[in-house]
Amino acid sequence: MKNKLSQLERIRARLHDRGMITRNECLRNFITRCAARIIDLEKQDYVFRTEETGADFIYYLVSINGVTYLNAAQRAQMLKENDERLAWFDNYQTPAKV
Repeated sequence: MKNKLSQLERIRARLHDRGMITRNECLRNFITRCAARIIDLEKQDYVFRTEETGADFIYYLVSINGVTYLNAAQRAQMLKENDERLAWFDNYQTPAKV
């Protein structure tokens, strides 16, 4: 028999992967108590920003245990900016002394 993930584990995995989850997405995946699972995560120091869009709610992951969440695109952008900063330092030449 396969190990099945709990509703909380499935929501947590989706949040870590995409940084957001919607109530309708949960319903399509047989998670009927999305808001209750979000509250369970908040008790574990997850922080969310919630947006209501007509007939749906979107839960955006803001931070976990005080650490700001960055999705894959944000992490890639941060690494690119850091590489550019390091390249600047590598190419910097100290002014010649007179």
